[in-house]
Amino acid sequence: MRNTQQILSHTRELLRQTPILWLPGFAVILLQDALFPLGLQHGRLPHLMGALAAAVAATMLLAGWYALMARVLRGGVATFRDFIDGINARWMTMVAGTCVYWLLIGSLAAIIFWYGQRSIGLDPLLAWFKPLLELPTAQQQAALEPSRIPRAVIEWMNLAAIWVSLVVALNALLVFWAPLAILQGQRWTAAWLGSAGLCLRRLGQVIAIGTLHIGSLLFARILMASFQPLTVMAGVALYMFSLTYFTMVYATVVEDEWPVDAKQTDLRA
Repeated sequence: MRNTQQILSHTRELLRQTPILWLPGFAVILLQDALFPLGLQHGRLPHLMGALAAAVAATMLLAGWYALMARVLRGGVATFRDFIDGINARWMTMVAGTCVYWLLIGSLAAIIFWYGQRSIGLDPLLAWFKPLLELPTAQQQAALEPSRIPRAVIEWMNLAAIWVSLVVALNALLVFWAPLAILQGQRWTAAWLGSAGLCLRRLGQVIAIGTLHIGSLLFARILMASFQPLTVMAGVALYMFSLTYFTMVYATVVEDEWPVDAKQTDLRA
């Protein structure tokens, strides 16, 4: 079992040696961070369908991307054929698992909202929130002092914190499910269970890698939010690097846990 530093170093070296591994990341970013939000902004049915298509396409591309990574991790030479074969072989698993994931996230939100509406009520939250938006910035900051926030609003915040905590825990447990589905050829149900087990076995490593991953993404977002051309470009570059690098890192951990001979990676059979 490699330690975290070895995993990170091995991933960095493979990415340096194999430029083709960077290409799918650009397509995924274009689909999920540009076309998907753009479709949602317009709100019309054709645009919403376009946004849905972009999200599904990004999910399908992940299957091909992990197939490229599998080939490289197992000592093979990655080609565009591996990318296409990965999509053809595993796209249904990726789409099904992703759909169930978002249904679960939405169900948790619906349950917490239902509980909050029944036990606290929505009117106190709206009565506080709507006037808050109309205040100047300085008065908004003063109104957000903990001592000035109504008890009902604090209870809603606590419920939101519970939902966020559940989402974070779920994401941690499922961080390896996609590479498991491709590298090990598992159904999404088995991949979910395998990911949870792997996360718990390597909890310290997952926390260390996850902290670096989240930190890099947050820093990239901060740079992009500066609206300074050079800083925005640096933020976009860091975001692209983080997406590709840590996607490969999670695949590397899976391969380190369950190494497979390169001869067994051919998805064309």
